[in-house]
Amino acid sequence: MLSLLKHPRDWPMLLGMSLLRLICLLPYRWLMALGRTLGRLLYHGLASRRGVAAINLELTHPHLTDKARSGLLRASFQSLGCMVFEAGLAWWSSNRRIAGLSEVLGQDQLLSLLGEGQGVLLVSAHFTTLEIGTRILCDAIPGQIAGLYRKHGSAALDTVVRGSRLRYAANLFNRLQTRQAVRHMRQGHALWYAADQDYGRGDSIFVPFLGVTASTITSTHHLARMGNARVIMVSQQRLPEGRGYRLVFSRPLDGIPSDDIQADTLRINQQLDQMVFANPEQYLWIHRRFKTRPEGHESLYRRPGNL
Repeated sequence: MLSLLKHPRDWPMLLGMSLLRLICLLPYRWLMALGRTLGRLLYHGLASRRGVAAINLELTHPHLTDKARSGLLRASFQSLGCMVFEAGLAWWSSNRRIAGLSEVLGQDQLLSLLGEGQGVLLVSAHFTTLEIGTRILCDAIPGQIAGLYRKHGSAALDTVVRGSRLRYAANLFNRLQTRQAVRHMRQGHALWYAADQDYGRGDSIFVPFLGVTASTITSTHHLARMGNARVIMVSQQRLPEGRGYRLVFSRPLDGIPSDDIQADTLRINQQLDQMVFANPEQYLWIHRRFKTRPEGHESLYRRPGNL
């Protein structure tokens, strides 16, 4: 960390991280109030991302009125603001503080599988509670959970985030370390994986996601097959009134992996659909989830003022 101080370009980010760490010493309810306030500012300050989120909500919630979608959009940005302080909580809080904010349900079957030496692929999505949810997950099953990790563009930020996550995660693997991730599961451990983003046409197929035909990575099928792993869905929820978080493990999904990649990928998307529609304001709508379109289809994001 100290070596990063040699680069002046990294000083603002490191100062911001230090400030975030201090702020996260405040009581939890204060942090969530600050997060909602930050989210209101982000709503006005991130116009292009607000446009992307608005299009995503229009595509996935056509049954809502314009007023209802507008309310959901604003709520999602407040959730996004909370995400900033939840990241700080996840990276630097004590186990005792995290435990006091956590409710974990359905972990018995996961613990049983791991106790038998059976590898498990834990599948979730990019919710605004991703960082705090992952911390709760790793604390609930200590020493067993690794994650797939996408490097940040800033080396300094990547050092801070990776180092903080490795305080509680058993390991982190990037997209070039598939063999290591598979080996982790074959050794009887669990791998956390978010399967909902659009990575283009490579290793992807088009199946419905949230009611929209979406380019969907097939990695869930491949990781489960290569790792000889059972698949368990993990949902996470920020509870109202400052009551913390609820993490819920599904029963192991029977029949995955099968010999049908498309059926497996569709089934995972259907499971993710249920998670998102249960708590839509907590999903990360600012991602251009539907940017890759089938041949002959126009971009869904080519609208004035949007990415």
